[in-house]
Amino acid sequence: MPEVAAFIDLCRAAYDGQFVDVDAAMATAQQARREHAQVLEEQGAEAAARWLKRNAHRCTFHAEEAGRSVGMASPFGRTTNTTQI
Repeated sequence: MPEVAAFIDLCRAAYDGQFVDVDAAMATAQQARREHAQVLEEQGAEAAARWLKRNAHRCTFHAEEAGRSVGMASPFGRTTNTTQI
């Protein structure tokens, strides 16, 4: 994930802990991702969807590159739809 890593380094340099602690945001989102996976495995998709909505505030970081993902996307975040004409 070289592009994501470079972006994270730029965020760390830009924010320098003044506005956002990038490492803390990533850690919070990774923990949420692990908990969501556990709820999904133990209780099923409906319970996991409810859990995600209740814990959306913990989805503080999400990045994807080359099929790999870090953190957790907010269920209320922007979605992109692509239509080919």
